[in-house]
Amino acid sequence: MRNKVDYVENISNEADVICLTETHLDENIKNEDILIEGYNRDPYRKDRNSSGGGIIIYISKFIQAKPRPDLDFDNEALWLEITFPSNKLLLCVVYRQPSNNNTFWDKFHESIENAMSYTPNVVITGDVNVDFLTGHSHKIFDIMRLNGLKNVINEPTRFCATRQSLLDPILVSDSCDVYDSHVIQIDRTYSDHDGTIIFLNNLTRSQNNTTYKRMIWDYRNADFDKCNELIATFDWESIINAENSMDQNCKNFTNKFLEYINDCIPQKEVTIRPNDKIWFNSDLRREIRKRDRLHKQARKSNSIPDLNKYKKQRNNVNNLKRNTKDQFYLNANSLLDEFASGNSKSYWSLMKKLAKTSGNSTHITQLKNENDELVTENYDKACLLNKYFCSISTINENNDKSPEFLTRSNSKIDIFFINSNQVIDILQTLKLGKASGNDSISHQMLKKTSYTVSVPLALLFNLSFEKAEFPSQWKTAIVMPLFKTGDKSLVSNYRPISLLSAVVQAFPVATALAYSEIISEEKIVITASNGIFKTPADGWIKEGRTYFVIEGKLRQDCPSNFVTLE
Repeated sequence: MRNKVDYVENISNEADVICLTETHLDENIKNEDILIEGYNRDPYRKDRNSSGGGIIIYISKFIQAKPRPDLDFDNEALWLEITFPSNKLLLCVVYRQPSNNNTFWDKFHESIENAMSYTPNVVITGDVNVDFLTGHSHKIFDIMRLNGLKNVINEPTRFCATRQSLLDPILVSDSCDVYDSHVIQIDRTYSDHDGTIIFLNNLTRSQNNTTYKRMIWDYRNADFDKCNELIATFDWESIINAENSMDQNCKNFTNKFLEYINDCIPQKEVTIRPNDKIWFNSDLRREIRKRDRLHKQARKSNSIPDLNKYKKQRNNVNNLKRNTKDQFYLNANSLLDEFASGNSKSYWSLMKKLAKTSGNSTHITQLKNENDELVTENYDKACLLNKYFCSISTINENNDKSPEFLTRSNSKIDIFFINSNQVIDILQTLKLGKASGNDSISHQMLKKTSYTVSVPLALLFNLSFEKAEFPSQWKTAIVMPLFKTGDKSLVSNYRPISLLSAVVQAFPVATALAYSEIISEEKIVITASNGIFKTPADGWIKEGRTYFVIEGKLRQDCPSNFVTLE
């Protein structure tokens, strides 16, 4: 298994569950060394040693599963309980050594009976070292008849120089609705066994919406000249003024600004595939769609020619995946070498993309509520997370008193004003590609219109100080749950991160810039815990705090009075 991870990923990474036997793993091989993208970071495994044996199960990150050690009957048998929205499935993967005697089969039978008493949905697979093409008198067939199990694989799975045999069956209970099953051809340089695959109808996983459509701004075809002209010629004081509340002023600005944006920047619909591999391209997706159409046709007609067409296309897709992936990383290595010598920004941008895996998807399959019940509906999951985040973010201030601040100086700033040039300086430094807040105003919009939109923004900022009001819209954030570690179904294993408006992110920076200019013009010296700074170029903030000396010129032989702004 150690040297076959990439091959296994190429031929089976669209399956929900991957089961492998004879893994030849031991305790020296860590899970992170054999991860498959898109599957659980801790695969379920039982190792024998590096010389032989062993089993492993990979579960899609969109499926909830847990081990059932109470059903395990052998060192190389592993039961999992897989939870679906409406029912449960028990899956067993087993590797039987040829030398195992009747005691193995007695334990196997007892384990199946216990599983069937828990749920009627049972699937058993693995290498049992019994030829299902010839050995119909074997004890395993009695076990299957007694428990209502059937084998859905009818082709040879193991090949040697003198014979072919079916050693890798898939046994299913009567309640499992199998709509397709067949053998997957494996490269003989990797194994003398072929793989097997099964499709079940009546077991559906949680809707993960891995692919969806959304509207995005088409900045390449935007008319920013027209947009800037509209913003520059509009009388902003007619909708942003002291007579309105700050909430109304903020709403008026947002609506008018987005009106101009919609007139000047077209939108287009794109398909988002957050769980696609970074090396997927349009050619590969086209061949995958063709494979899926042939698969559907083969299931419908149930004819041998259609099935052969599907198998041929499936093998073509697997080969194309391998070649596409190899070519992508070959090109990426060349680009890294090129960027490393001169373009550090592009270098680290590419490195970040290469390091990102589909396992970083933010989708949450299911959560447990207060009654330990699994919740799968998006609204219910959002309510659970919201309730938990509120509980850890609420501060009890009933008995708290504000600290007393002693007056250390008679000096004060009488006039405070943010001008449009200061806002322009802030907007010009915004980083592109950042997510928008709840108001849908992006960094790109503000940066491209910085010389015109700075006028209404400065008006808004100054009115906020004058009226001592902060708009409610700027306090509203899109909250994203970020998984930390542990059980993904527990809300306590998530922490919230907030996406605020890009406008409100510029407000405090503009405020600090306005203060610094006042201090510079008045020749007020600034001191920090590690030294004295005479010019803004030396920086106003050190070790997380900004110290403004407001008593005038500072001498080394007298104590300083200061105000701390955090």
